[in-house]
Amino acid sequence: MSNNSIFVENKSVQSLGVLIDELFKFDERIFIDGNISYTALLDYAKEYDNNVITTLYNNKETREKFFKTISDINIFQHEKLDAFVNSSLIKNSYTKYKNQIGLFVKNNSDIVLNFPFKDCYLQGGQTEDESKREEIFFNETIAFNEIDMLLSDKAFCNFSKYTKNGQEDFTEFSRNENGTIKDNLLIKGNNFLALHSLKHEFRGKVKLIYIDPPYNTGSDSFKYNDNFNHSAWLVFMKNRLEIAKEMLSDDGAIFVQCDDNEQAYLKVLMDEIFGRGNFINSISVNMSNMSGPKIQHAYMGKRFPKVKEYILLYVKSKNKYKLNIPRTVKEEWDNEYSSIIPTLTRDEYIKLRDHIVNNETDLANLIITKHKLMSLSEYAKSENIEINTEWKINNMWRIVATKPNESVLKLAKRQNAHLIDSELICLESSKGNTSLIKTNFNTETATTRIAILFAEDKSSMFFGDVWSDIPTTGGIAQEGDVSFPKGKKPEKLLKRIIETVTSKNDIVLDFFNGSGTTAAVCHKMNRQYIGIEQMDATISITIQRLNNIIKGDFTGISKEVDWQGGGEFVCFELAKFNEKCKDLIMKVKDSKEFITLFDIIENKFFISYEEDVLKFRNKINNESSDFYKKTLKEQKIEFVEKLDLNQMYVPWSECEDELYELGSKDIELTKKFYGEV
Repeated sequence: MSNNSIFVENKSVQSLGVLIDELFKFDERIFIDGNISYTALLDYAKEYDNNVITTLYNNKETREKFFKTISDINIFQHEKLDAFVNSSLIKNSYTKYKNQIGLFVKNNSDIVLNFPFKDCYLQGGQTEDESKREEIFFNETIAFNEIDMLLSDKAFCNFSKYTKNGQEDFTEFSRNENGTIKDNLLIKGNNFLALHSLKHEFRGKVKLIYIDPPYNTGSDSFKYNDNFNHSAWLVFMKNRLEIAKEMLSDDGAIFVQCDDNEQAYLKVLMDEIFGRGNFINSISVNMSNMSGPKIQHAYMGKRFPKVKEYILLYVKSKNKYKLNIPRTVKEEWDNEYSSIIPTLTRDEYIKLRDHIVNNETDLANLIITKHKLMSLSEYAKSENIEINTEWKINNMWRIVATKPNESVLKLAKRQNAHLIDSELICLESSKGNTSLIKTNFNTETATTRIAILFAEDKSSMFFGDVWSDIPTTGGIAQEGDVSFPKGKKPEKLLKRIIETVTSKNDIVLDFFNGSGTTAAVCHKMNRQYIGIEQMDATISITIQRLNNIIKGDFTGISKEVDWQGGGEFVCFELAKFNEKCKDLIMKVKDSKEFITLFDIIENKFFISYEEDVLKFRNKINNESSDFYKKTLKEQKIEFVEKLDLNQMYVPWSECEDELYELGSKDIELTKKFYGEV
């Protein structure tokens, strides 16, 4: 088929907007104060409002745009209307932004920087050694009024499941009691588009997002035209952070790591997206040693050695979140903490502590009255174990001290607490304060040790917003038993972040997956994780790392969390369409190959409707044209720029079209992902 006329019948977004204005100008629910409310239109359409659906269907142009016919049945495609609503909010052409984006883009929702980072391919014919040379990056900008299917749900392919038995055939997603997928997911593809597809299943369900995006340092391959490098990075982050906010649960939080280059600007951007009131902390993290070029800069009198990075912490709603701030143990153990509640579990301790803090005395007693005290020496003898300082630190949540407290003693006497059968109870004073006590106290002395204090509460200190205690050298490079020389984050860093926000089985998302540290730590801590990564080589590292963990990896936090191996994860990809074409272009080794390749592209893939296909064909066929005066790299970039950005991946709504060559198994599993089977 020829694609030079593929969009001939499509109206521009602007003219279609005028048409829809006409169609709904008499519907007072949608046409408000002389203007159409696209939000109202979309809401009614998603509810399959009879008047809205009928109006759209009865007009030929809107029927062709928003409906699909399958076996003589007309199906309304609300995702296309959704894309139109987004595009209709903007009336400006993107062309004025292409060469000048500006430090802060005025009305910066006008543009989407779609494929700026990691959507890159090595130059054709490179060997592994040659791959260290500069890569080709496509910094593609698209205006909202150019968007058609870009943000629609995408089809998936190449599903595999990894367990202790290795790679297995994947046939079914697991779902929890609420119907949400509970598998650990590793997704290959553009993170911007993958996030839009994940919204269907996980919108409002992710408890924690951690990302370590490219820092825009000039050395992290974030390569742009120097005229708009900085603002391109901001637009790139804005596009993704806006979707990230939608993914978070109401009590969820996001941690974004960055360095000095963009930290201040990223803070302003996140204030805009998440709300300044939802900013919690800017955490400073020690991420390198005082060595190498950093020291040389100091000797030269140029700058203080750079050893820190930042983590910006925001929450979805300041009224609904709660952090479990980790603690660090004091340098010396207080020997007064010499008793233990041996049967108290960690989860019970957390609930008990919360009930005591909130003065929920009855709930606290439901937990504590079934437990008893024992001295540490007795416990060590009964369990035949050696109790050293390290063991005490690892069990601080059930190790206690008994302390005298005159006011608590008076309260206990008034309530005859010494006559209660339970050895441990909670009492609430007239001032609303709740205390944990032991009931077998001496009623004859004012100095009796009656109050129970937990070692975790009193023998440790909360971490502040300066984290200088996490090692960044030594065994970090070997964590996960995979090589990732630059940018691998310590597992201890992710552990601290994950335990601050989440509990077991909560969902954690990292859409800059990198070496897979977030997924690795989640796997060991029994959190559900979703990782997104574009690069083949990088996602292969994560797969290898997770497989090592399943087999019982002993690096990183494994000893700290007593990791014994096990678990599983599912890996799949966004199904490529024009991305396949991009792959073909990158494999070209000689300019003359473009002549043959052009026929393949024109007949099989989607060229942008803005392109004059005949004119471009003549240029390719004319060896004296300007095209052949360019380098091979420049020729490849020019070819890629002709592709329709809306069709880089296969739209889910059209995945059964033979054009896309998607297998029946991939179609079935995609249906299962979207809950349509």
